Formats: sequence, C-alpha cells, structure tokens
Amino acid sequence: GMTLSAFAAARLVLNVPCGVIADRHGRKPLIVAGPLITAVGMMGSAACTGLPELFFWRFIAGAGSAVYMAGAQALLADASTPANRARVLGANQAAVLAGAAVGPALGGLMSGVMELGVRSPFVAVGMTCALAGWHAARTVPETLKSRGGSNEQVRDDGPQAEREVFELAATGDVGVASSAGGGVGLKEESVTDGGRMMALLSRRDFLAVSGLNAALFFSGAGGRATLLPLLAIQEHGYTPAGLGALFTAMAATSALGIGPGAVLGDRFGRAAVIAPCVAASSVAVAVVGTTHDPTVFLASSLAWAGAHSLMGPAPAAYAADVSPEQIRATALSTYRTFGDVGLLIGPIALGALADGVGVGPALAANGGVLAASALAFKASTRDSKPPIA
Repeated sequence: GMTLSAFAAARLVLNVPCGVIADRHGRKPLIVAGPLITAVGMMGSAACTGLPELFFWRFIAGAGSAVYMAGAQALLADASTPANRARVLGANQAAVLAGAAVGPALGGLMSGVMELGVRSPFVAVGMTCALAGWHAARTVPETLKSRGGSNEQVRDDGPQAEREVFELAATGDVGVASSAGGGVGLKEESVTDGGRMMALLSRRDFLAVSGLNAALFFSGAGGRATLLPLLAIQEHGYTPAGLGALFTAMAATSALGIGPGAVLGDRFGRAAVIAPCVAASSVAVAVVGTTHDPTVFLASSLAWAGAHSLMGPAPAAYAADVSPEQIRATALSTYRTFGDVGLLIGPIALGALADGVGVGPALAANGGVLAASALAFKASTRDSKPPIA
C-alpha cells in the first residue's frame, strides 16, 4: 500500500506546480523530462535494498509521471479542437490501456518464465522511459503559443478585468472561461493567470467535472482494484486464474469502448455522454455488490467496464473545453489532482467500509457515490454540441 501511495502522493503534490511550469515555459520540456525522471525512479527501485528506499524511488517515479502528464495532456488539448478533442485524448487513453495491459504480462514473463528476477522489469521500464524521453526530445513539437510578453505585465485595470472574468465564469456556460481575457472585450494583458485560475475555480461546471474525476478514481481504486477481487473470490469462488481472466475480459471491454466513446463525445457533446455513462456505471457497480448469481456478477462487471470506457476521454475533454487557453495545463493538472485525491481515499474508505459492513454493501455504496457524482455533474453543467470535424 505504501509503495502505491508514494507514487500517487508525488502526483498529488506536483500536478499543479508542473501545470504552471507547462503554461509558463512550454509543454515539451516536461514531456522530455518526465520520462527521464521516471527512468531514474525505476532504476533506483531496481537497485534498492530496503522498503524506505523503495518508497523514495517510487515517489521519484510518480514525480516523473506528474511532470510528463502535465505537458502531454496540455499538448494534446492544444493540438486538438472542440470538434475532435475527445478522439485525440481517446487515442492517448487507448495507448495507456495498451501499455497497462501488456506491461504486467511482460513483467511476469521476464521475472518468472525467463528467470531474470523481480528487479528486471524495473530495469526494462527504466530503459524504455529513457528511450521515450530521447524520442520526445527529437520529435515532439512545442504547442504553447506566444503570450505576447511576460505574464507579470498587468495593466492598471487588471483587478477590474479579473472581477469581470470572475463574474462571467459564474454563469457556468461552456466556452466562457476559454474566451475570458480575449473574446469578451478584455485586453489579454489585463488579466493575470491567477485571476483566470480563480475564475475557473468558481465555475460550477469545472468543479463538477473535477469532482466527477475524483469519484471515478475513488471507484476505480477502491471498488474495482480493491473490493472486486475480494468479492469475486469470497462470494463467487474465483480462483487466481479465473480472477485474471475476469480482469482481462474487463480490460478488453474497456479497450473496445474507447474509440466509440470518443466519437460519441465529439459528435453529441461531452455532457450527453458523461452523465448516462456514469449513471450506468453506478447501476452496474451496485449490481456487482448485491448479486449472488455468478453469471449476473460477470455480466455486470463487464457492463461496469463498458460504461466507463464509453465515457472514455469525455471528462478530460470537457475540462479542457471550459479551461482558458492561457492556463490550460494548470487547469488540467488541477483536474487530475482531484482524481489523485480519489485515488488515495478510495481504497482506504471503501476498505474500511467493507470491514464494517461487508464487501458487497461497500461496493453498493460505491455505486451510490458514482450516482451522486453523475447527478451533481448533470445539475452543474450546460454543454454545447461541438462542431463535427
């Protein structure tokens, strides 16, 4: 648990600072540095001689993840438009799923079948990350647009302009934040990044989608990764091999749903996809936790994975849509930080609840959390249908 928490804690601490760096100094430096930092963390993990050292090197690896993601997600948002953003982010999410599916198999092959030892996967990942950093340095473009001067240059009417942006943001309309300081009659240099961020954090829709992200990570780490295996073994008699087959089937279902989900998010709007998919996930999770029929358990587990994958990149695309371009990396890093909070809290909270009332009821409560987040998101957002590209 500590090894997992050390990785997540680094992301939690560094997400927003890395986003600020990406907005001020560019996306590419972070995309290059992130894999290199992760490589150092992986090599250190391979060479460590005790748990305290392992925790430290896992923190370093998590720091590399935070650095990379701040640059990469901002670059993808920069390179896309509202008309294709879900598909662009979906391609990246599919790549992440592919790596998550292949990585454990290769790690097991290296350490077990090939008898290279349990440290060998860390070395392999470290070398791969170093190669990725080198590749990024040679090929990745810089997408941060010129700001037309220092961010610190604020005109005398800056505070008033920031108040106007803050008031506009309270409307909750998609596109207000991204136009603030540019398309609403305000001079670009009259609004500071701090003012934009305050305005964004006052928007009901941004807070709603960020809270939704926290609920999704809460459910994924606490429900799927922690409670689902216990319930499968205790209630339905799954063997380790059967449990592996279940998770493989869920991963395959997720992979199949990413592409269609991204297309739906671009064609019909993010909110039109997000709310029903989260609602469907909440029902599937509740059924997983309450059914005693193994067939229904399997079907609802796959439905859980399918509903989540159909939602796919829509929440991140929505967060990018409503974020001002000038602080896009910081905004997306804040959005991810909400998710990391859910990642840290989910296993502890649901695990404690399962100890008190049982695994099944705890999973049903997890479904309730998802349903509440879907209702809050639906009540707080107004989504305009993006143009089809």
